[in-house]
Amino acid sequence: MAGRVNELNPELLGVAALNPFLMHDSSSRLAMFCSHISQSLVVNGATVKRTLTMVEREYAKYTHSIKMPCNANIIKVVEKYSRTLGTDSVVENPTYTIIYENTDHPLREVGVLHLDRHHCIHQYFGFKYTFRPIVRELRPGMHIAAGTILADSPSVTEEGDYKYGVGVQVALMPLPGVIEDGVIISRQALKRFTTMGYGVRTLSWGKNRYPLNLYGNEQHYKPFPDIGERIHSDGLLIATRRYDEMLAVTDMTPEALTRPTQFDKTIYGIPNAKVVDVIVRKGSNLRTSIPTGMSEQCLKYFRKTQQYHENLLHEYYQLKGRRKESLSLSPEFNRLLVESMAMTNADPKSRIIHTMNGAPIDEWMVDIIFEYEIVPTTGFKFTCCHGGKGVVVQVRDEADMPVDADGNRAEIVMDADSNIKRMNIGRVVEQLINASARATQLRLSTMLGNRTAAEVTAAWEYLMGFYKIISPRMHEAIIASGTEARRLEHMEDVVADGIYLYTPTDTPVEYSEACWELAKQYPPCYKPVTYRGNSGDLVTTEQAVLIGEMYFLMLEKIGNTWSAVASPKLQHFGIPAKLTNADKYSSPGRENPVRIMGESEVRLFASVIGGDATSEILDQTNNPEAHRFIINAIYHANKPTDIRSVIDRKLVPRGNGRVVSYVRHIMECSGMEFVDGSKI
Repeated sequence: MAGRVNELNPELLGVAALNPFLMHDSSSRLAMFCSHISQSLVVNGATVKRTLTMVEREYAKYTHSIKMPCNANIIKVVEKYSRTLGTDSVVENPTYTIIYENTDHPLREVGVLHLDRHHCIHQYFGFKYTFRPIVRELRPGMHIAAGTILADSPSVTEEGDYKYGVGVQVALMPLPGVIEDGVIISRQALKRFTTMGYGVRTLSWGKNRYPLNLYGNEQHYKPFPDIGERIHSDGLLIATRRYDEMLAVTDMTPEALTRPTQFDKTIYGIPNAKVVDVIVRKGSNLRTSIPTGMSEQCLKYFRKTQQYHENLLHEYYQLKGRRKESLSLSPEFNRLLVESMAMTNADPKSRIIHTMNGAPIDEWMVDIIFEYEIVPTTGFKFTCCHGGKGVVVQVRDEADMPVDADGNRAEIVMDADSNIKRMNIGRVVEQLINASARATQLRLSTMLGNRTAAEVTAAWEYLMGFYKIISPRMHEAIIASGTEARRLEHMEDVVADGIYLYTPTDTPVEYSEACWELAKQYPPCYKPVTYRGNSGDLVTTEQAVLIGEMYFLMLEKIGNTWSAVASPKLQHFGIPAKLTNADKYSSPGRENPVRIMGESEVRLFASVIGGDATSEILDQTNNPEAHRFIINAIYHANKPTDIRSVIDRKLVPRGNGRVVSYVRHIMECSGMEFVDGSKI
């Protein structure tokens, strides 16, 4: 068995080399796994995989880390928002700017490196950087070698392993919830897959509008939360009100300024999200229209931003004074200094007009960046390393999940038949190896007993036999490294943290035979399991079910966003309008439904629910008269959420939607007409 040659060289496999058992998976499932890696999210409870190919460490070298681009000497570390005493203090500085000298450059070029606390290049998802210990030691004159990592993804361990998923206990059994690739998962396991989401909201005011005092009090005017504070539970982040001289007596009282109305312009964020950065831009207006006191919070961040740019300019002028014409700046530093001069009005003779997308901004424009935890729930998508993806359809308490005779409790339940349907037998191999390793860990703990020499020797030989069956290279490496001298220490690590295996794709093992050997010599618990059925009673299966660890990834296909509304906004053609950035976040939820009714979707709807129901859905959305009727019905109903018939088709017949009307008009011009076939 161990003498067989396996020629799946990891250097030739690309992404698939992360899967040690890829020989047992179909090519289509391997292709899915390769695409799933780029869709996987950074999760808080990530763990190192039990069966490692060591390609994970290669992946860890190419994360979105912040590293020194060259051999450099530190000139200065500048904080964006430095901490000070008093009310102007900022709880957490979002960015450090490192000014350094490139010692590899012939002109000793001076560059900058931004050390951010957060990373987000996705529409929603991101992560908080893990700063390396060297960051606390940064000081002027310190030399940093090229490639030194200053901050990295939390998915990279200190040892350099890449933990891109979570190891969870899986039971493959035919429960009702696993039909059609459904996933049953415990509520506790979902928390381990918690990821971080980020959002940015922008709003401006000044000439025609003023901000409301949503987060302050009578003594402190505060339109939005400070860094480190959380958005209100209703999600309302910021609001502005139009100047009205006639209504100022009522609109601008201290109490009225804390209560937004339906006529105010509102921007919503995520309820209870934490603000991590605030970017304030000031317009070029010399005269202000904002009433006294309303701009104090904006001035706080604007002054700190100016101080940040002044510190950058101060270092530049010092370098310029020392090096004269020999001073060489990197393009990034040169661009940053241009921005600094604009922010600080370094040239009093120039008139600088601050713009956004080509248009001058108002007196104030504020970007608020916030982060929030996303705990997955029903509708989220998960997958294993063998393309075995599925959607969560049922969330249960841990006590209701299947448990075997040894007390091993499943965290995920999936369909066992899909192994054959999808031809990804590799996941069964992974599950059995990990289940056998868990049982070996328990036996090893018992065998060690009092830690006598005889017990240690017997336990060591037992463990080495396991390694030799499933990972002969690891067995050879342990023997060759002299680990025998510290046998007890190694086994105590195994007892405490379980078995981790070195299983590269070219391991000289036939896994189908190795699994039989493990089942005989190192058997896992393979007995009936007990779970809580749909009746609420505990049920014990007649057949044996294996519960073993598998490595799962959470994909970016989330299921916590709204997909429909009762009444969408319409464009001038009478059909649902596309949301713009101006009104995308003006309400707590979606203003418009998602666009799912294309030609192919209409055909699918018609084949399942019939043409009559499909035309009803389309007419309610695209017929302005039907739309008005539905709104009136909702407004005048005693129970708006329990209306038997939202529209009377005798008063508003179908077929008068804008799209249908255009087609009918064109056909009538050609001498043709649609008629109701049932009336012919």
